Amino acid sequence: MLWPSVGAQTAEDAMRAYEPVEAVRIAASSHLSSSPYSYRKVSQRPTLRELIVPFGSTGYVLRFDIRTPELILVVGARHQREEDFH
Repeated sequence: MLWPSVGAQTAEDAMRAYEPVEAVRIAASSHLSSSPYSYRKVSQRPTLRELIVPFGSTGYVLRFDIRTPELILVVGARHQREEDFH
């Protein structure tokens, strides 16, 4: 059986995936709600930015676009050791 919410093959895989997903969710909700413009710019567009989320010995990179002061769109998340967003 495939666990579609996290792409896991077993319940154990799903449980292992929960912690990093939760870390990214908490970082996004707490950091981006208070100071989204303080994070690294990704391109010439000043609204496209990246947030580094530490987790374990590495972490995750959360790419987001600031649409309005009240609306931030998360456009991608990847592990820091991945080459690029997919």
